[in-house]
Amino acid sequence: MGGQPNGYRFRLDNRTEPTFINWAQAVKAQAAEVGINVDIGTGEQVKMISDLRAGNFEMQTGRGTSGIDPGSYLFQIYHTKGGDNNARYSNPKFDELVDQANSLYDMKDRLPFIKQADEMTTQDVPFFYQHYELEDALYYPRVKNY
Repeated sequence: MGGQPNGYRFRLDNRTEPTFINWAQAVKAQAAEVGINVDIGTGEQVKMISDLRAGNFEMQTGRGTSGIDPGSYLFQIYHTKGGDNNARYSNPKFDELVDQANSLYDMKDRLPFIKQADEMTTQDVPFFYQHYELEDALYYPRVKNY
């Protein structure tokens, strides 16, 4: 399996919230169906974040938010210099597209660069999204058309 004489094995460092525990168990079961062994580790969130920032992990669950500006999100998560690029993804063409998008003000001018950059992450798959959660928020009555 995967060039490994005894199959492939990796460690999935997992958060302790129920959503993540269920997800890790599903990953383990599905991987086993194709001969991949997954060892699930759980730990303190502070240590997991420290390990994530240091690149001391094979696979790790996490959570994040995209915000309202796709250029900002793409920079933070995937750009070589992005502060949350924990997967250590580095693609000069991607960086160039995001830099170009972020140098423009008008979204209609930015959108072609953002779409190309987003497509690159779909092809390169530095990490994947397991699910999207809805967020509940409260607003003042004076806030309109949000």
